Amino acid sequence: MTLQVTAGGFDQGLPLSDGNKLRFVVRALRLEPSGVHGRIYVFRNDVCLSFTNINIERHSERVTLSNSAHKMLGADKDYMPTDTLKHYLDLFCKDVIDQTSIVNAPVMEHGDPMGAPQTYLAEPHVLEEGGTILYGKRGGGKSYTALLVGVAIDAGVNSLWHTKQRKIMYINLERPPSSIRRRIGHVNGALGLDFDRPLMTLHARGKKITDIRDSIAEAVFREDIGGVILDSISRAGMGNLNDNAPANDIMDALNGVAPSWLAIAHPPRGGDNVFGSIMFENAADVIVRLKSQRDGDRRLGVRLEIEKANDLPPTKPLTFDYRFDDDGLTQASKSTQSEFTDLYAEGKVKNSDKLFEWLINEKQEATAGEAAREFSMDRTAVSRIFSNDKRFIPHRQGKETFYRAVVREAEPHEGAY
Repeated sequence: MTLQVTAGGFDQGLPLSDGNKLRFVVRALRLEPSGVHGRIYVFRNDVCLSFTNINIERHSERVTLSNSAHKMLGADKDYMPTDTLKHYLDLFCKDVIDQTSIVNAPVMEHGDPMGAPQTYLAEPHVLEEGGTILYGKRGGGKSYTALLVGVAIDAGVNSLWHTKQRKIMYINLERPPSSIRRRIGHVNGALGLDFDRPLMTLHARGKKITDIRDSIAEAVFREDIGGVILDSISRAGMGNLNDNAPANDIMDALNGVAPSWLAIAHPPRGGDNVFGSIMFENAADVIVRLKSQRDGDRRLGVRLEIEKANDLPPTKPLTFDYRFDDDGLTQASKSTQSEFTDLYAEGKVKNSDKLFEWLINEKQEATAGEAAREFSMDRTAVSRIFSNDKRFIPHRQGKETFYRAVVREAEPHEGAY
């Protein structure tokens, strides 16, 4: 029997009588403290005889599954006795465990400074075999931008980005299907495509990303998906996004099933960074900040700035000009600095300045932990700012250290804050 790698698992078949085939399939493989777990199916051709979610290393659970499947074999029972079916199931599970160990085994990698350069699905924002986080203020054009890049890659349109055509799947966790259909139609029109051109879409409003991980993996394999768009991280349903564990679960789910991905994120209230744990930013290869400027009710300038790019050269921001009518987006084109001057004049507020203004005007004093939660920043980074910036004065209250902000006169040779 040959073990075949499939979407999210393995598949193995062996002949029965009269050209029929017995198949073992495993999905949702995961390593838990008690062993390797997975959802195992036993098929006769395309008919499922039995399935269960088990520890595939545990003998008694394999016996139960093989007995259950054997009862459903019908005329093939004599051709495939109970002990024989159990033996083949044992071999299948052993091969799965062995193959999983090989996939996860270390290898000797030789340095290659002339190796293949990074390639893009949409240059410079979406890497091939990489992950991108796109964030910006509410109502600034993130969803339209994500759909634009997704449809552009899917159709091979190069008017906004230089693309490499790959099939894209849009994962909708936020809006009703009717809203997504309308937006896809508007985006198609803005890119010069037929309004009714389809885009592979997974509607999962109100579901966790882990609930649909297997569905994503199956679709990626079955439909030859080259990248996914997730709208959005804040709707991924994994708990408090400020905690590291939920952030890691979301990023692991995306990295585990998507060849390339772009995920929409939001900033915290009054903040200028990705809302949630620092693990989101750590896991992404590219982080893109979206800024926008309205020009009346029918025009929106959108500027995309790369804030983080692993192993990529510095890249100039891209600015787009979006036009709208009463129903939605009608045009999308590249723009220039002269058309949206506010986007270029606006500077990013430093984290130290945000903390200073917050303590001066609102809070008066706070611990590093309180400040980190308020602005969705890493606590260690906040502590470093408080310790190194002379505008912040510490004082102890019991076991806690609180910080106050004070306005100082400029010292000799030191500029004003």
